[in-house]
Amino acid sequence: MEKQKNLRAIDDVKKKVKELAALREIGKEISASLNLKHVLSTIIDRALALLNASKGCIMLLDPNTEKMHIGVVRGLSKEDVKNFKAQTVKNISKAHFTPSSLSVPLKLKKTITGVINITNGTEGKGFARRHLETLKEFADQAAIAIDNASTHQQLRKVVLNTIKALAVSIDQRDHYTSCHSENVARYAVAIAREMNLSEELIEKIEHAAQLHDIGKIGVRDYILSKPGKLTSAEWKEIKSHTSKGAEILKPLEFLNGIIEVVKQHHERSDGKGYPDGRKEKNIHIGAKIMAIADSFDAMISERPYRPAMSRKTAINEIKRSSGIMYDPRVVEAFLRAVAKKAI
Repeated sequence: MEKQKNLRAIDDVKKKVKELAALREIGKEISASLNLKHVLSTIIDRALALLNASKGCIMLLDPNTEKMHIGVVRGLSKEDVKNFKAQTVKNISKAHFTPSSLSVPLKLKKTITGVINITNGTEGKGFARRHLETLKEFADQAAIAIDNASTHQQLRKVVLNTIKALAVSIDQRDHYTSCHSENVARYAVAIAREMNLSEELIEKIEHAAQLHDIGKIGVRDYILSKPGKLTSAEWKEIKSHTSKGAEILKPLEFLNGIIEVVKQHHERSDGKGYPDGRKEKNIHIGAKIMAIADSFDAMISERPYRPAMSRKTAINEIKRSSGIMYDPRVVEAFLRAVAKKAI
């Protein structure tokens, strides 16, 4: 009897050591990202794996409204989530334990920022008290990672909004280009969805579209609105806006994946674009999409040096340039979006 008791104690210690080692590795992983969606997904997935469970969710507390909202869900029905939410609001400050569910508040310097709920242990085994203690330790690390990612996201949002406001002001320097970036963003997103790109990449393409002409802040007004033919020096200055845009955005590391699109959106499939003369596979997919969205809006808009084209003429022009200026796959996606009236 004593021997069995000792064996159980040793087994419990081994399990605890294993869990602590796992917590250390998980802590490194969830702290490695500043993308809030990625952080939340990593936290819930690792918590479920750590506790050998199959269902759970993370709820975050909005400090302004003091209401809970869902951050991420795994395996729960809408009704399950609703029940968890109701229970959480009532007992937000306390850890909750039953053999079938665990609930632990996410705290940062004694301030509750959310709750992590885990339920449905696998293999027919219920949770033990030690599982609750493990989840508490895990929640301490998770709360820090979530706060870091949330702070980064808020700062990112402020910076992006400031830059977008600047981009809009550039469009509005000339009534001919008013709403251009907004239109390009809308067309680019429609094309990207037709290509079944990930939501994360679509969001980057949308941001890049809103910022794609930011470099024109360094181009003189008279060149942007000149009604006649540009001189070679003026054309060189116009073409510099892609590189200038990338330089302006370069200090903002969180715009990686967006800066490349801004810089490359005037590259061509045949290598005759600018600024680097890239070809086909060497052009970012977002830039390939942007090239069509940007060209289409420019063609159907009036300019000081020419009247607007009809939609039909502009569409035919893009078809004609497939494989020359534009990637054929992107042209096909553009045409599907047009057929569905998404553009």
